[in-house]
Amino acid sequence: MLEDTRNSVLSAKWTEKSAGGSHLYDKAFEQKADKFTWTSNPKFHLKLDTPQQTRVKITLSRPEKVWKK
Repeated sequence: MLEDTRNSVLSAKWTEKSAGGSHLYDKAFEQKADKFTWTSNPKFHLKLDTPQQTRVKITLSRPEKVWKK
C-alpha cells in the first residue's frame, strides 16, 4: 500500500453533457456536426512538482456493481 502522500484518488464521472464519445467523432471522420462532441469529454491535467524523472501509474476504473451485468 502506498503512503497517503504518494497516492491520490480523483473521482469523477461522465454526464449527459460531458460524455462525448471517442475521437472518431471528429470532423475528419464524421459528417454530422452534432456528433463532434468528444471534445467535451472530461480532461485531467497531471503536474508533477519534481526536477527528476518520475514514474506514474494511472488507473481508470468504474464501479463494478454498476457494470457487473
